[in-house]
Amino acid sequence: MIPVYLLSILIFCMGGYHVVCELLELPSGKTRKTMQSAARQNGIRHDGEVDLFVTSLAEKLHWLIRIDPVRRASLENVLKIAKKNISPEAFILSIILLGLLVFAAFIPVAMVMGDIAMLGLGALLGVALAAMRYRSITASVGNRKDRIVAECPRFANYLTQNLATQNRDLLGMLSAYQRTATCPDFAEEIALTVADMRTGNYERALFNLQHRVDHPSMTEIVRGLQVVLHGDDQTMYFERVCFDMKNLEQAILRKEASKRPRKITKYQFAIMAGTILMMAVALVTQLLDNLQVLFQ
Repeated sequence: MIPVYLLSILIFCMGGYHVVCELLELPSGKTRKTMQSAARQNGIRHDGEVDLFVTSLAEKLHWLIRIDPVRRASLENVLKIAKKNISPEAFILSIILLGLLVFAAFIPVAMVMGDIAMLGLGALLGVALAAMRYRSITASVGNRKDRIVAECPRFANYLTQNLATQNRDLLGMLSAYQRTATCPDFAEEIALTVADMRTGNYERALFNLQHRVDHPSMTEIVRGLQVVLHGDDQTMYFERVCFDMKNLEQAILRKEASKRPRKITKYQFAIMAGTILMMAVALVTQLLDNLQVLFQ
């Protein structure tokens, strides 16, 4: 009886899936597989089939979600940095739908097992998965921001050296640094800034760079560059910024080292063991020499 019951539920879910795809004009399974194949050939990481279905459904029903304008602007900036071509409303709805999908998967399990606790487990897993999906986006943006901030000291030092030679060609300096930047994310930000400068206002392009990175280090650099655009000599200013950036770089290195205490501990133990062994060998050798002299 139970296998027939499960088969009926499976057929009903498959039918409901196809009805939803047809009513909302969502891409079919073959279309999504073709999109994934094309993305893999282009070297682009694409979402799974379930994520594509949930995202497509959320884009059709995004009008159901209302977000505060301030929060919407912040989330839109995060999605833009994470290279997610989706509106904030659709993103929030996709997270909700993913959690509901996980919860719905536990409904037939609870009905077959006759245990309502399975519904609670499904709800907890759905909430956990939704929170994990949201945090993965913010974490990826945070990691990208950390990489950009870590490149700021090198960028400030490069600007200081160029300004010391009376070079005031800001567009040329940024274009040259774009080719030598060690951080691809920072090079991408510089490329966007150079493109804005070539198609619009220089100060507006620098302001956009400051807004995208949104960190005090970049704010100080942009403030100095804006004064350079007005023709003032900012060599002393950037020398002070470089000094502050060195302290920032050391703080970043200490923070990175504190994240790997276990990896560092084993090497410290090896160094300590080697030092103790070296001292023990020297001590034993000295004792043997003294004993030989004593018994002669």
